[in-house]
Amino acid sequence: MKQKNKFLTISVFFIILFLLTNCFTNDKIIVKLGNAKLTDSDIKLLIPSANNSQLNYETQKKHIINNWIEQELLYAEAKRSKLKDRKKINKQVETFKKQLIIEDYLQHSLYETIQISDTEMLDYYNKNISKFIASDKSAIIKNYITADKKRAEKLKNSLILNKQDGIEFVDFEDDVQIQIIKKKNIASKISQQLFSDYDKEFIGPFQQANNFIIIQILKKLNTGEQIPYIYVKETIKKALLRDKQNSLYNNLLTKLKNKNEVEIYETNK
Repeated sequence: MKQKNKFLTISVFFIILFLLTNCFTNDKIIVKLGNAKLTDSDIKLLIPSANNSQLNYETQKKHIINNWIEQELLYAEAKRSKLKDRKKINKQVETFKKQLIIEDYLQHSLYETIQISDTEMLDYYNKNISKFIASDKSAIIKNYITADKKRAEKLKNSLILNKQDGIEFVDFEDDVQIQIIKKKNIASKISQQLFSDYDKEFIGPFQQANNFIIIQILKKLNTGEQIPYIYVKETIKKALLRDKQNSLYNNLLTKLKNKNEVEIYETNK
């Protein structure tokens, strides 16, 4: 299953690049393989699609470059063999192209005007208070993620020193994420430090794959304890945004169906 998913990911990745080919001129070339080129702008267009990843920019960039090399080598090899189902491939490319165009239209013509106010978010929190209770012993943490161990150690020292001086902000261009994690869902090595009786605010660095993580402990939660609004504000914002997007999407489809004559021919009796 993992191998199948890998090739599916590479296929989607390739189609995106295929559709973006030659969109930019006089662009910095990052990798070249035969006549194929991967540019700096190609990479910058692809990285936003990985927003939910915990990888920092340089790690994502390396991943994209490796994927690009793999798919170009496979593509070159595949072209040397006879395609068995060219019509199916062309149809899939056309379908994916439509999906990209639709997504661009929805994001920039329909969803762009959506606004979520603080009043809406707080109202949602108060009306759904039961959703924001810790079901298990948990911790609210801030992850600082970087691919360099020395940078991680230096960051930790800077965070501790700045905190002692009353400074909350640290200049850090890599990935920073706030999340709520349950004790039972994390590795014992991290859990022991995270939920120890010692009053530490910063722990780590911990290695995770090719990255190193510094954890800032913002708040520990016991089972049944209320999660403060400030820590779920972004989660609420995403939920409200999703609801508004769905509403606009459904209203648009209803309007388009009423405006256009749609004929459906039943084939099953």
